[in-house]
Order: sequence, then structure tokens, then C-alpha cells
Amino acid sequence: MVDMGNARREKAVVYDVSGAGLSFVVSSATSTLKIGGDLPGTLTVPGCDPIASMLELRNLRPLPGDKNRKLAGCRFRGMSLADQEALARALSRLD
Repeated sequence: MVDMGNARREKAVVYDVSGAGLSFVVSSATSTLKIGGDLPGTLTVPGCDPIASMLELRNLRPLPGDKNRKLAGCRFRGMSLADQEALARALSRLD
């Protein structure tokens, strides 16, 4: 789960996550995201403390099999080495 940190405290479902970034699901109709824009967020992964990070939106693409939603592909920006390592450990423990 990613808490987008905006005034409405929107939470986005994470579709995919790696040490370099993540993608999350957004509605095609209501998305106001801009490619290249920065998004503050807090990533919550089981087995890891929440990680505050800046996300750079790299792409928006259709969600396979769902024309009403898109995947927002993001890259982590400025994540500390300690947070990168904690994320990698948590991801390696997920089934």
C-alpha cells in the first residue's frame, strides 16, 4: 500500500514493487497524474517499517484486462541506503 501523502490522504494499491521503484493502480477517468511529476508517498510493506519516499512518475499504461484503470510506474528518488536495504529484505521475505 502507498499513502500518497496528499491532502485527501489517498491510498493506492501497489501492483508491483522492486528496489528501484513501484507501480500502483489508478482510475483512468480520475487520474490527474503527470509524467515526470513528483509524488510524496509512504510505502508500507509487510515486515518493514513504513518508508517515506519521493516517487517520480515515469509512465502511465493500461492495466491489463481493465480499460477503466491504469498502472502508474514510478521510480524512487532520494531513498536512503538504509531504507533501500530494509525494503530489499522485506521483499525477499514475501511469498
